[in-house]
Amino acid sequence: MKKFLSVFIMITALSMSACGTSEQQTQAQTSENITKTAVVVEEEKENAAEGSEKAVVSADNSVIYDKDGIKITVSEVKLSEEYAEMDITFENNTDDEVHFSGTKYFAVNGYSVPFTLFSSVEAGNSDTETVSFGKFVFDKFGFTDIADVEFIITANDSSYNTIFEELFRIETDKHDSYDYDTDTYLEQLKAGISPKYGYETADLSEDKIYDGGGFSIISETLFKTEDGNSLWLEAVNNSEDTVYVVISDIFINGVYTSESENVYLPAGRKEIIEINTKYIFPYDKFELLGYDGLENICLSCAVYDKNYNSISEEKAITLDYSDKKTPVDTSGDEVYNNDGVRIISKGIAKDPEGEDGVLLFLVENKNDEEIYIGDDYDGTIMLNGKEEYFVIGASVPAGEYGLLTVEISEYDLKVKEVGLTSIDDLKSFIADICVYGDNIDSKGRIEVNY
Repeated sequence: MKKFLSVFIMITALSMSACGTSEQQTQAQTSENITKTAVVVEEEKENAAEGSEKAVVSADNSVIYDKDGIKITVSEVKLSEEYAEMDITFENNTDDEVHFSGTKYFAVNGYSVPFTLFSSVEAGNSDTETVSFGKFVFDKFGFTDIADVEFIITANDSSYNTIFEELFRIETDKHDSYDYDTDTYLEQLKAGISPKYGYETADLSEDKIYDGGGFSIISETLFKTEDGNSLWLEAVNNSEDTVYVVISDIFINGVYTSESENVYLPAGRKEIIEINTKYIFPYDKFELLGYDGLENICLSCAVYDKNYNSISEEKAITLDYSDKKTPVDTSGDEVYNNDGVRIISKGIAKDPEGEDGVLLFLVENKNDEEIYIGDDYDGTIMLNGKEEYFVIGASVPAGEYGLLTVEISEYDLKVKEVGLTSIDDLKSFIADICVYGDNIDSKGRIEVNY
């Protein structure tokens, strides 16, 4: 038996910028273009084969943008037990190539979700891209229906001048009855949905740890996984306008990590900011730096308006997960010491599931200014005496300890023909580096034997 459900799509376009060079700062302009179209949802038959599509939403080429030779249509949405998909077609009827991207913002039911879309369309051609998100998104945010979808599309010409950047909103018939006041994400966490994905809740707090400029961080959850620790910060924009949020100065157990997170969040929307320590402390090998495990995470949060003007003071946030305050372990082979900067080899963090590894160095900055470390363009980098190219980079604030990491992948070991089959075969590493700051400009060489 087939069941048909009538829904509509409302498309609201928020114009973000006008034509101009990529270097020009454009002022946001607001305009609304609303289009409604009948949509039919066809659910699967009761005896449909396992794995078949559960529902198909056909939008019959609903046009969401049609201006100056560029047309964008939403042609189809598919729902199944494992994923949701939406096809977006870009038509370029101009006399120049157009590059479309959709990495800035994508949201479902008011929650921002990961999203990547790129399409380069030559003059006179079209291209269809599929936007999809899996069951994990539904389980993570506690979704049972799709009430609305929002996304930003940016279009640039062949010289990468901005043609337009617009926010499109699609509302289904579930929108009017959907309960936006319920924090479905937090309810889902409390229900324990995360263990099925290998996430063990180590700490959950509903204390508001940041509140400024209409932006708040209203809950924090620390998970332990097989791969390491993952911190999820639930953020909400209660202001009347878009905000840009910068999470920076991230310290793990007192060690600076050079990591940061940038968040674009329209008014009334939510974002789950994820900080995975396994990417900061490679594979969570805390023991290489003298720790038993994660003790604390410190970070700074600052909020800006859509023109990048500060609307809330930067605030430092400390999250403690242990009573321990272990001092930074400075033992190990000193491989660099110049101009108040020490670099100490802390060994190799090995991938427990593969042949990859990360060379780990502790950096001590005794100066009263921030320093930066990079590979010397005129120098060399060598693995087991064979020259290779790697990008090396780190920054360390004044008077702090930081991490310098060099990732060595299986590709680096095998495809680049350095004669290694595993990170276990690495016996020596040499790198010529530059260390610089406002008043520092030094060069030197790191040499390590493993």
